[in-house]
Amino acid sequence: MSSLLQHHGGMSTDGRKVELLAYLVIKGKDWEKYCGPDSYEPNPESTTFTDPTELIPGTNLPKLYRFYRRPAGMWGHWVVFRYNGEEHVPDLSCPLSMFKLPRDAKPLTDKESITYWKS
Repeated sequence: MSSLLQHHGGMSTDGRKVELLAYLVIKGKDWEKYCGPDSYEPNPESTTFTDPTELIPGTNLPKLYRFYRRPAGMWGHWVVFRYNGEEHVPDLSCPLSMFKLPRDAKPLTDKESITYWKS
């Protein structure tokens, strides 16, 4: 199975690039303990998103950003993309958490974000 099958389905207008969604995170207080060079067990709570919004009442969701990339190759059955100067094999079933957004990333409108989070 290809990771593109798990993707939410966005493409560029010319159909050659894949739409990737991302949100910003910062390193939490336990980052070095769980994700540093001497760690052996990652902790997903060692990062927190930076700009939370309450799009849906009672929820605290990260602001989503959109950018487009062409597939750069394959790694097994996973698709490789290049962004921020490196090659990545992202899980396309959910938005990507990033410490730094690519230069061409644009924020989604509130309506688009609500549509994504409710799907």
